[in-house]
Amino acid sequence: MAEQEAEKLIAPSDLRRTAAEMVNQGQLPSLEELLAAISETRKKYSQKIIDARHGLGSEVLAPTVDDTKA
Repeated sequence: MAEQEAEKLIAPSDLRRTAAEMVNQGQLPSLEELLAAISETRKKYSQKIIDARHGLGSEVLAPTVDDTKA
């Protein structure tokens, strides 16, 4: 099984080349678009995630390291 997994691995140089090709073809968002989407998602869901971790939502999630410092 380890041999099969090793065959699926992609070399870092191949990954960079494939990512660059996908960006050039318009198949991947730009870094700015990606960061904007991440920021928007965090704004939308961060309070819901925090509430859920503190037992205020429908599901209770394990606290993260950052939650234990608060």
